[in-house]
Amino acid sequence: MSVSIETGSGPVPADVLAVPVFADRVWGPGTEAAIANVDGLEEYLVAVGFAGKKGQITAVPSADRTLVLVGLGDDLNAEGLRRAAGRVGRKSRKAARVATTLHQVGLDDAAELVGLGFALGQYSFDEHRSKAEPAVTEALVLVDGSDDDAAAAEA
Repeated sequence: MSVSIETGSGPVPADVLAVPVFADRVWGPGTEAAIANVDGLEEYLVAVGFAGKKGQITAVPSADRTLVLVGLGDDLNAEGLRRAAGRVGRKSRKAARVATTLHQVGLDDAAELVGLGFALGQYSFDEHRSKAEPAVTEALVLVDGSDDDAAAAEA
């Protein structure tokens, strides 16, 4: 299945919203707005041990979508961003529309890295499985992204 890359502004319709979190729970672009109406989030994050460390990811159900917090750690580089987007791709295989602000973290070619990582995370080799479970994702939405971002992410 092919995932289309789209852009959208403000709150976009999506089943999952993935936002970046840096080490020590320093919110990345778009995170504060995304968590504004999530009650008990701080207690939940303490309970599950989420601190925004590199490689951490946690899903928080909310009233209208699932919020996925993606840990990026202290020293973000291109490979770290690609891997983080891959974790989002794996975590959201059952969601039709996934929105993210990961491309806004301030790295060169961030949209391309997010698109590539997400696609790799969605991939599953099912040829020899008795029951294939393909991803159902139809679109990855780059929140507040440009048309150039979308084109780079699709490359």
